[in-house]
Amino acid sequence: MKFTSKLLTVFLFTSLFATGCSKQVVEKQIVYQREPGAPKSEFDDGGYHGGGGGNCVGEENKNKCRPIESFRVQLLDKDIIKNDVMDILETTSEFYPQLAGDLYHKISQRMWYFVPIELKKLPGSIIGAPVNVENLGQIAIQNEQEIWMDNKLFESLSPEDQVRILIHEFVMGIRIMEYSTKSDTCIANASYLLYEDKEDQYKKESEKCYSNSQFDTLGKSLNPIFGDKIDLKDKDYRAVRTLTNWILDGFENVSKDRVTNYLKEYFHREYKK
Repeated sequence: MKFTSKLLTVFLFTSLFATGCSKQVVEKQIVYQREPGAPKSEFDDGGYHGGGGGNCVGEENKNKCRPIESFRVQLLDKDIIKNDVMDILETTSEFYPQLAGDLYHKISQRMWYFVPIELKKLPGSIIGAPVNVENLGQIAIQNEQEIWMDNKLFESLSPEDQVRILIHEFVMGIRIMEYSTKSDTCIANASYLLYEDKEDQYKKESEKCYSNSQFDTLGKSLNPIFGDKIDLKDKDYRAVRTLTNWILDGFENVSKDRVTNYLKEYFHREYKK
């Protein structure tokens, strides 16, 4: 069953309620975060500019600058999402609706920025890959609210590899949900309803999630001590790659029980249903 248009409608609805606070991310996490939250470019002539106020990103000519917000992309508008990724989510929903809901949640409830600058690289030892950092291109980084993509690298990939990168980022988003707000986790928990043709129920549950979590979100924004640092190890990156491959392979030779246990052990993610 195709229902991208339905999901887009629900996405627009839930976006009206999007709030939250940004947590501090440690240096060896997937995100190299610095105030005010934008990733730093690897090169000097262009890249990130700004101080305590508004910020902009320079492209190849450092005299030309665009506000960071202008690079935000509505992911559901991209053809590769509508034509390829949604088919994978549909297959996943038939195998594990709650997991498919989590993946869709990363499309609809995260801010996606496709920027024309290089992103700071993570050491190979951190991501558990036995390769030299010189051979690595950092195509994406994320925190619990935003996902940043190096647009030049992304566009250089084949459509098949673009799909792989996007699914990888969705799965990484599931891993760092451990550090999300209660309202964000609540929305994710309800997202599987979209795959059971229960859009109205999803909207009602979404409203409850935000109304019941106002004080939690406010407390974290006023008192940083409530926020946890995101600190991922090499085993976390390996787990993300494993689950990504299972999804891309359509869960061939993998049981639902195995996926459930894997999510619990490596992603700290358990589903009530």
